[in-house]
Amino acid sequence: DRYVFITTSEMEEKKKTDSLKKALQFTKNNFYKIIVDAESLKDVEQKLEEFYQNEIQDEDKIFINITTGTKLMAMATYKVFSKYDNVKLFYIPINSKVLKQIYPERKYNDKTLTYKIKLDEYLTVYGIEILNKHTPLYDFNVAKKCLELYLEYNFITDGLRKLRNSDKKTKKKLKKEGISINEIEGLNSLVEKIGLEKQKINYYDIEYLTGGWFEEYIFYKMKEKFKLTDEFIGLNYSISRTYGKNVKNEFDVLLISNNSPIIIECKTSNYDSLTKRNFLQETIYKLASLKKDFGLSAKGMIFTLDKNIKETDNERAKINDIWIVNRDEVKNNDF
Repeated sequence: DRYVFITTSEMEEKKKTDSLKKALQFTKNNFYKIIVDAESLKDVEQKLEEFYQNEIQDEDKIFINITTGTKLMAMATYKVFSKYDNVKLFYIPINSKVLKQIYPERKYNDKTLTYKIKLDEYLTVYGIEILNKHTPLYDFNVAKKCLELYLEYNFITDGLRKLRNSDKKTKKKLKKEGISINEIEGLNSLVEKIGLEKQKINYYDIEYLTGGWFEEYIFYKMKEKFKLTDEFIGLNYSISRTYGKNVKNEFDVLLISNNSPIIIECKTSNYDSLTKRNFLQETIYKLASLKKDFGLSAKGMIFTLDKNIKETDNERAKINDIWIVNRDEVKNNDF
């Protein structure tokens, strides 16, 4: 078997073919690239015809998927190959699980696709490198108890925030030695209420108590909602592109459902009255900008526990096809 990629210089610069090869785990030199000008019908047709005449034997059977690429590339591919008897052309409609044979056309030849792509596989296909990812620090019951308490009162005190935002030296010490729960006002009572039998907490506990619990709660709820195993959902993914500027990004929760990604951010608070920062607006811009790197079917969600959501932020999210799940919807599991 041989695998042929019809690609462009732009896609090669972004290492898209290399990403596909990596995801498909090709180990042999059994693939071939045809680099075309995506804006020139003549160039695409000429190179595809040359490939057929020079590389294909009469006894070869050719199966071509024209789902991806530009419309012009698909048109040229169909035009060139639909005149040969040893060719079958296929297409997958967006958000569909059906593989349609469009040449030679057959009325009852649709195939249902049953393969479910795993999260890390999906990211690899799209040229996204996984730098780091986490497993939940505590179980669902602890995260649920934190939510119940937070809905009663905001237990994220200035003392906890200060420790979370401490300098590198202090963070290192907290990770190694921790701090007594009696040194921060109200922490002893909080730890007892959420069911942690601890006399000291470390920096990871501090991250958890200042918002990490909400990320883990949503992780558990989405895992339950979509009936996912760990291969299809992830927590606190740190990623970067394998092409262009090596910019690091972090997402609270990533998951794959029906072979489409959902990118999730979680916010206990939307706005900072002291710095005047609009965390919600920043998150909308972040998701809108990065969602396109995950493919056409990617969806964005923001879960927030803030009582106040500005109408302008709601409208901005809708324009960018991002769903904001508000405090009441979280409380009532209405998502």
